[in-house]
Amino acid sequence: MHPQILLHGSTERKGDPVILRAGSLTLSYEAGFLRYLKVGETEILRMINFYIRDHNWVTIPMTIVDEQIQQNAYGFRINYRSECSLGDIKYNWNCAIRGDEDSVIFEIDGESASSFKSNRLGFTVLHPIRPCAGKHCTITHA
Repeated sequence: MHPQILLHGSTERKGDPVILRAGSLTLSYEAGFLRYLKVGETEILRMINFYIRDHNWVTIPMTIVDEQIQQNAYGFRINYRSECSLGDIKYNWNCAIRGDEDSVIFEIDGESASSFKSNRLGFTVLHPIRPCAGKHCTITHA
């Protein structure tokens, strides 16, 4: 299998990742995804993103428009508009991601332009395997 498909799910080149800082946190931003969130050398999250999957778990392609990335001494801010469509599925959202010395906030404000069935419309948060395997976990719901 093509190495690009194994690493990124498609042969489409996404562009170079942008390394960002927020206090003691470092992370990589690439095409709407936050990746490799670390405090010092410790990876705390592997990835955060927002995606839509249809009733058959097909990931709906996303096009990023009007992307803006700002970094300063205290943190970062990312804003973009995303357009997702496949067949009859049409969904658009505005994204605001900001990081400072205390937190990272990833906000989506979306609107559907069609009716469709979905198995997932929301955030995906992946944890790193090595630091988390076999560890106790507490899940807190709002």
